[in-house]
Amino acid sequence: MSKLTVSRREFLAASAGATAVTGLFSTVDSPAHAQSGPTGTGPPNKSVNDAFPRQSPRLVQETVGASHARFERVRELVTAYPELAKSSWDWGFGDWEAPIDAASHTGQREIALFLMEYGARPTLFTYAMLGELNVVKTVLESQPELRKTGGPHGFSLLHHARVGGERAAAVREFLEKLGGADESSAAPSKEIADAIIGRYAADGTNGPRFEVALNKQKLVVMGEDGMPRNLFQLPDASLHPAGAPSVRFRFEIVDGRANSVSMKMGADTVQAVRLQ
Repeated sequence: MSKLTVSRREFLAASAGATAVTGLFSTVDSPAHAQSGPTGTGPPNKSVNDAFPRQSPRLVQETVGASHARFERVRELVTAYPELAKSSWDWGFGDWEAPIDAASHTGQREIALFLMEYGARPTLFTYAMLGELNVVKTVLESQPELRKTGGPHGFSLLHHARVGGERAAAVREFLEKLGGADESSAAPSKEIADAIIGRYAADGTNGPRFEVALNKQKLVVMGEDGMPRNLFQLPDASLHPAGAPSVRFRFEIVDGRANSVSMKMGADTVQAVRLQ
């Protein structure tokens, strides 16, 4: 049984640790690009990032990561590149998260309001965290089933009201009385966890590899990018990763040990075998 030592929080902290801001353009420091023209005068040449003309993926990921708790870094990044306030990052399997989503499910009111000043698009989850009872009530009166919808990473609407603290107390009480706003998936049983923990390779043993392991006592799937995604169990014993309830992992378990897994992601199904 393998046990991971990296946590999502540690990964976010590491990815947000850079001090330089380099976005759409970055100065090239090599001697060949030290001068802008034949006369050697004028500003240095610029080099576009690999995603040009899109935003730098590195900055998008860092902005989303920092929006969970690091207001000063968020201010630095978004002030330099305002469109980052509206960016979004896929943590895995389509679990997309915008900076305001990160601030909303961690109760970072100050960060959320700052992002909105720069054009971030608040969601129902944001308003629940901010304690905007009238907004939440109006939306749910029109579309009551939305109370069951999970946000990024699967966090419920009621969770967002809870992290909003006293300012969101009225929203929390309203949702608790309404019911159905705190639905969440179950953690895998110990029997299934013990059977599937191990390393796997997709599309044959030479394909992309991933690991099912314990991380902070939670069962996770971790690809080659090192980012662990919590796994949750459905009534039919299949599993899905956090924030992607339509993705299905079905392990073939024989005599208490999984030998392979079928992963259905939308219209695609990927087969993976367990490595010895």
